[in-house]
Amino acid sequence: MWKFGSFSMNFHVSEYPSRPSEIRKVLPWVLDASQTEQLLSQGYTVIKNVIPADVVKKALGHISSARKNENYVLRNGSGLPSFYDAVQEADQIMNLMTTSSLQRLLESIYDSEIEILGGAGQIAIRPVDEDLVKRGVDKHKRANRTAWHVDEGGSGKYVQRPADFSLLVGVALTDSEGDVNSGQLNVWPGSHVKLHEALQEHLRRDVEGITPNVRFTEGRPDIGKPVRVCVLKGDVVLAHQRLGHCGGPNVVQERIMVYFRVRKSGHGNSNGVRERWMRGDGVWTGFDGLLRKKAELASIS
Repeated sequence: MWKFGSFSMNFHVSEYPSRPSEIRKVLPWVLDASQTEQLLSQGYTVIKNVIPADVVKKALGHISSARKNENYVLRNGSGLPSFYDAVQEADQIMNLMTTSSLQRLLESIYDSEIEILGGAGQIAIRPVDEDLVKRGVDKHKRANRTAWHVDEGGSGKYVQRPADFSLLVGVALTDSEGDVNSGQLNVWPGSHVKLHEALQEHLRRDVEGITPNVRFTEGRPDIGKPVRVCVLKGDVVLAHQRLGHCGGPNVVQERIMVYFRVRKSGHGNSNGVRERWMRGDGVWTGFDGLLRKKAELASIS
């Protein structure tokens, strides 16, 4: 059954329990202990071989057809393609979520059904930068320490209220492994905690009518060194919405990812979300399944 909201699509599998208590009975925890700890402490983790090969192949074929038919516009500045909504809402893209174990993995993290921002994926293509190749730039050089950004997601980037989504979910359609710049997603481990604290303070000041410099257009804070997230086609990377990240330089081969921006069902309709963040409930507010697993691991250790 498909439910359409004002901005998102709420997926529900009719034969599958929708209440958290029922989900826990039938859905095993998919992340292992090290992945769970990495997601909590570093703000991201990679799950290998989640998407079936035939689903990946169909998505790539769909993207190839859209490129051939020029069903996109070029973004100002980067010159990268931004595909039309109909392309990114198509079954071949959404099936990356719905015909794999990915949807249920995410439900286990939230202990809830999920919603996808815009009811679509974002097709992200990173071609080889021929200028870097010609100039012989060091293919191992890391991204600049301050090259990070945090995705906006509606009106929730650095303004007014918590973001409209809480987890960035990247599906790899091509390989980008190895210690060379092949357009990998670059992340700043642990920055989700630092940036959450900064943006939470902004929420407090906003209530008082103060507008602090939270867009980081000047004096962007140094949040550490980035690392490359190496993946193979069919792998999935999970990253907290507050995690600083960027697309890395590419001197190897074209990289294609599809990103979904996900939140717990009802996140955007709850008047209590902002208040919970402001009270200091923590960067993982709303991730009930993940927090329960954290408590279980703590009790074992």
